[in-house]
Amino acid sequence: MATEQNGNEDFGWSVFGEPDLLLPVQFFATLKRQFLPYGEHRLLLAILQDAVECFQKYIHATHPKGKGLYCDAEWWISGGSSEFVFSFEHVCSVLGMEHIYFRQGLLRWRDEERRRRAARPRGSNSRATKGAVL
Repeated sequence: MATEQNGNEDFGWSVFGEPDLLLPVQFFATLKRQFLPYGEHRLLLAILQDAVECFQKYIHATHPKGKGLYCDAEWWISGGSSEFVFSFEHVCSVLGMEHIYFRQGLLRWRDEERRRRAARPRGSNSRATKGAVL
């Protein structure tokens, strides 16, 4: 199903080749505009959207609730429940998405986000420096 274009695999979701250009809300809004024939499809899309939003929003969470939401989303996306009806693989399949490609894109984003955060100077995210006039 994948085709080679300029050395990259294209599964119809080429936007994940450029993760900084599309926000999750933009991605899911595009999917919602497509015809989803059944309420079940809209439910599965909502589950997927919530997981991706928690995965991205809480990646650097320090409070227990945020950490828990991130860990749950990461576990689900990573394939922690592949035998269940609401597993990441099944949700993607029903929505016509390639789950392996989507997962790889999310995990690649996670790794790049962690590297970016680690490379940032330590004091740049402290509350004391935010809003300070120099």
